[in-house]
Amino acid sequence: MDMKKRIMAASTGAVMAASLAVAPVAGAATAPVGGETATPDAYCAEEYWTSTTVTSNTFKQSYSAYSSVSGAPGVRLTIATGRTFGVSGDITGELSGDVSAIVAGVSAKVGTRVGVSYSSTNTVSGAWTVPSTYTNGGKLAIGAKQAQGTWKRQMLNRSCDVVTLRSGSFYTPWQQFYFQHFKL
Repeated sequence: MDMKKRIMAASTGAVMAASLAVAPVAGAATAPVGGETATPDAYCAEEYWTSTTVTSNTFKQSYSAYSSVSGAPGVRLTIATGRTFGVSGDITGELSGDVSAIVAGVSAKVGTRVGVSYSSTNTVSGAWTVPSTYTNGGKLAIGAKQAQGTWKRQMLNRSCDVVTLRSGSFYTPWQQFYFQHFKL
């Protein structure tokens, strides 16, 4: 090989070696620059999570007998202790494995334990006197507050995309009794 070809081969080899030293390994994730998207050969470890969004907390009256009492203005209404009351909720779009993650997410957001349903014997009585301004009377009811909102089961796939696998809504009662009064 003549001298010109040797110099050419040596310089080509050096340039190749230098570019291999700085090029990313195939399949390695590269950081996007200036808002660009990840490269097609990016790789992320798969991750799964459930997110919840609580939109409101409403009152849900117990479906049990004697869960409410009504009366005229000036009457003192009481719901006694020792009765078993229940409140049911609903979660839509879930698979059996999603329920515990949804309930845990909602509990963390509202700051108290929630469940798909709640049934227990109340140990505190509720009492309320119907104001004289309630000309048609009033009603006292026992039940539970109920968190309402939406949930999503999502994953980060190997292409570094967030994908929603399932989603739905929930109505989950707080795991404690709550008394509410109404104007009739």
